[in-house]
Amino acid sequence: MQIVTIPFSRIDSRIDQIEDLLYIIQKQIEKMDKPSTIDPEQLLTKKEAASLASCATSTLDNWCRAGRINKFHVGRSVRYKRREVIEAATKKA
Repeated sequence: MQIVTIPFSRIDSRIDQIEDLLYIIQKQIEKMDKPSTIDPEQLLTKKEAASLASCATSTLDNWCRAGRINKFHVGRSVRYKRREVIEAATKKA
């Protein structure tokens, strides 16, 4: 039987690398486990929101700039909260 010797510094370096990888994996898992703060069923596309509010899509843009509603980017598309659109549509300007 042959005895293999490995320098402690090399083992220590490998352990540090493994710990770093485990930390990264743990953070990724935590991100996946967090519930979404926005209920997807309550989000509307721009066309759906304009239809619900009986207004033009440009009106939604104006409401966003004025701070009356918020828009949320989902990938490359924009979504609006149903509740905010209804509130903005029923409010007087």
